[in-house]
Amino acid sequence: MNPQGQPPDYISIPEHLRTRQASAVVGSRAVYRLFQQANIRRLGDLNGKRLSDFSQHPAGNNAILRQLRWGLLRVLHPGAEPDSTTWPILMRDYRPPGPALDVSPAIHSFRPEDLPISVRLGHVLEALGIERLGQLHGLPVRDVLRARNCGRHTLEELKTVLRRAEAGEFGLPEEGRPSRTATDLHPPDYISIPEHERATPVRSQGLPERLGELLRRAGICALGDLDGKRLSDFEDYHRWPRQALWELRQVILAAIHPDLPPDRRTRPIPIHHWWPRERAIEVSPTARDLRLQDLPVSARLEGVLQSLGIESLGQPHSLPQGKLWVRANCGQKTLAELRILLRRAEAGEFTLSPEQVTSSTPADLISLIDQIVHRLPERERAFLMLRFGASGQAPLLLRQLGQQYRVTGSAAGCRIACALAWMLRDGSLKLRELLARVPRTCGSTGSRLSPALVELWQDPARPFKHSPEFYSRLIPRLWFAAGSATAKRSTPG
Repeated sequence: MNPQGQPPDYISIPEHLRTRQASAVVGSRAVYRLFQQANIRRLGDLNGKRLSDFSQHPAGNNAILRQLRWGLLRVLHPGAEPDSTTWPILMRDYRPPGPALDVSPAIHSFRPEDLPISVRLGHVLEALGIERLGQLHGLPVRDVLRARNCGRHTLEELKTVLRRAEAGEFGLPEEGRPSRTATDLHPPDYISIPEHERATPVRSQGLPERLGELLRRAGICALGDLDGKRLSDFEDYHRWPRQALWELRQVILAAIHPDLPPDRRTRPIPIHHWWPRERAIEVSPTARDLRLQDLPVSARLEGVLQSLGIESLGQPHSLPQGKLWVRANCGQKTLAELRILLRRAEAGEFTLSPEQVTSSTPADLISLIDQIVHRLPERERAFLMLRFGASGQAPLLLRQLGQQYRVTGSAAGCRIACALAWMLRDGSLKLRELLARVPRTCGSTGSRLSPALVELWQDPARPFKHSPEFYSRLIPRLWFAAGSATAKRSTPG
């Protein structure tokens, strides 16, 4: 009815109907009075007009325009059952399609429970039936905001998590890992109607009035029309409340199990109320030898794992997640941090292969230090740069540093020590391996570690982000803080 490019309330009358009397669409005296005021005698007089044009007449209130629209639809589609989305649509009821979420294909396999998201965002994604991030691709933003407790802050958090996942901050997706429904032939909200029940009309099931109207609009006449569908499919229908989904589930269960009192676990189960079987933690064989003290873990996760006597990544392999849930201070974000840590370890972010160790250069060490310094907390990063002269200026003493930030010198020293420890944990074994090669590099050149030598290490493709003096002062401190046996015997300069 609506030609392409025309507004949503545009009225287009086919050629063979234009000579019919306008009284064919009159459903009340009010519409007849409206036609008289607008000088409408035949349907052809309506062609090319808009529903909003009639709102200018004294008799054109909202109820009259709605009656006019339904009268037009009955004439143009005599055998169909039009709904609120059939053209023409009242302009005030029309909402153009809004923006949709764009999810990179590289992160479609990520699961929400494997990401560091808030409890509120987790509940929103669960209510939307999101099991993988790929299901968010193309989802209208207004559908996300329609979920309970979802506002602008929650939406911004979701977009931030998607950007961080796309940037690779959470490691590689768990390709090939079993999903929630991998052990089932069909998802938990799958509707399977037995053969002998498929011809049964749905009206014979004692439907609530509202549910009967919704099923009629969806074109569901018999139970067989439900076979192969999912309960979550009906969430996309216009104005289907959650209560209607529960009523539909009760109708299906009453038809399939007439003598069995169903409970919340009887299928089909609404997808947002389904919880998977208890899963165990899986650790890649390549990451099982890594010690916990060499990895960038938060104090909370470290405390949870130490309470279980875990010192290396190989120990939690096959450990049920339920044993972590019951520990103090362990929640959704802590478990997500552990999963991200395991994926990063599996991707080789914390270690160097023998080939990489052989081919590594001092420029790799400088580049890694730049990355770690950039990830430092803002306060610690400022202390570190002033203490070691990142911009080329003379390094500040602890007393001077404390006076500038209104703390004591010992407090400033604690900040520096915490920053160095954080860098060693973040760089993990990769940073320690590159630091251990510094004495051999200095010995091979026969020179001390100095700004001039550091400047020779610069790679044109990866320019320094700080002054050479900064690296020449920071590397020995990191080397000593690493506590390696080499550091106890000699110094790199």
